[in-house]
Amino acid sequence: MGRVTPGRRFRTIREIDDAGFDLRLWCYHCQRAARIDAITWMHFDLRGLSDAIDDARAKFPCRTCGARDCLIVTATRPRLVGDDVTAVVSGFFHRNRSAAKKRRRW
Repeated sequence: MGRVTPGRRFRTIREIDDAGFDLRLWCYHCQRAARIDAITWMHFDLRGLSDAIDDARAKFPCRTCGARDCLIVTATRPRLVGDDVTAVVSGFFHRNRSAAKKRRRW
């Protein structure tokens, strides 16, 4: 994880993730914000899409109004320690296990 200097401008989502930040998306139309994990650059990479911030803007439609011209800025990742980490990992495991069981039933 690199050290961020004040005023540094990121060019790609991967640079944001490497610097230890998440993404904050701001919709100009309905003035709503959302925070997502910057590891999403992997999805761009797997599909052969550009993860440049200017190119990625159109790939994040607003969940409220559907607009595709959001502002992408950095967001500080929540710090997890001790029991919080255990709860997150446990929750992730059980949600995936439950979803897999539901898929097998159908």
